[in-house]
Amino acid sequence: MKINQMIFLAAYFFGNINQETLLAQSSGSLDGNSYSIQLSRPKDINTTGWKTDTFVFDSGEMYADYLRKREGFKSAPYNPTKGESDQGAVIKFLYEATNRYGSKLKIEGTVFGDSIEGTAIWTSDRGPFSYSFIGTLI
Repeated sequence: MKINQMIFLAAYFFGNINQETLLAQSSGSLDGNSYSIQLSRPKDINTTGWKTDTFVFDSGEMYADYLRKREGFKSAPYNPTKGESDQGAVIKFLYEATNRYGSKLKIEGTVFGDSIEGTAIWTSDRGPFSYSFIGTLI
């Protein structure tokens, strides 16, 4: 029996872990999770506009709520992969989308426990704007 199946069965019978949470962790899915995000740019660049957001993961897709409303970036696949780091088990993801104006948004991140961090590159006709972000599960 695979270790994930053994953990699932033990958690199911002992009731210590929510069944949906356990399935999401073992599958590498972030579906059903939302994260409150704080964005920053390099210290020598003035940050205006996109400073906070909510990243929403659902049905194999994600979106950045602020940029969805303000710039029209829609939900797109986030391609999760499970991995390991110094923090333990992590889920890495990659989201790429283009809005109706031709701007592109690429978000790469890592989720560990209730935390999320990563980078975002928003490329418009004015060029690329790079951000780093951190956040927590809400």
